[in-house]
Amino acid sequence: MTTLAIDAATKTGIAVVNGAELLHASTVTAKANMLQRIALLQTLPTPDRVAIERPQLRTVGDDKASQGKAQGTLSLSQQVGIWRAICEFVYPGVPMLQVYPATWRSGIGMPAGDRKYLKACSLHMARTRWPEHLWTSDDLSDAALLGLFVELSSKQ
Repeated sequence: MTTLAIDAATKTGIAVVNGAELLHASTVTAKANMLQRIALLQTLPTPDRVAIERPQLRTVGDDKASQGKAQGTLSLSQQVGIWRAICEFVYPGVPMLQVYPATWRSGIGMPAGDRKYLKACSLHMARTRWPEHLWTSDDLSDAALLGLFVELSSKQ
C-alpha cells in the first residue's frame, strides 16, 4: 500500500511512503496557489490513502499566549482544510485519515517531549531511516514519519 502523508503548516511537508520505503518528499509553502498544489500532487503516484496530521484543539484562556496558540491552531486548520479539498479533487474516492501528532509519534517510538525536542527527534529519526534524502525541515520529516506510521499500522 502507498500513503501520501501531509504535515500542513506554513511550510507543508509532503511525503509518499510505500511500506518503509520513501518514494517522495518535498515541501510546499503556504504561498503556493491551488493550481501549483494540484500540479504537484498530479506528479506523484496515486496513493491508496492520504494521511494528514490533525490539529490538536485546546481550550483557550484569556491570556495573550493562549490567544496566540488558538490563532495558530486556526491557521493550521485552514491549511489542513485546503489540503483535504485538493486531495479529494486530485484523488477522488481515496480514503483520507487525520492522525494526531501524538498518535503517530508514539506509534513509531518517538519519546515524549516539548515541541522543540520533538521536532529535533523527527529530523534525527528521518535522517537515520532515510540517510540518502536531504532533510531540510521538520515539516518534511514529520510528513515522512506520519506516512511510515500509517504504512506500518496498516500491516498489523
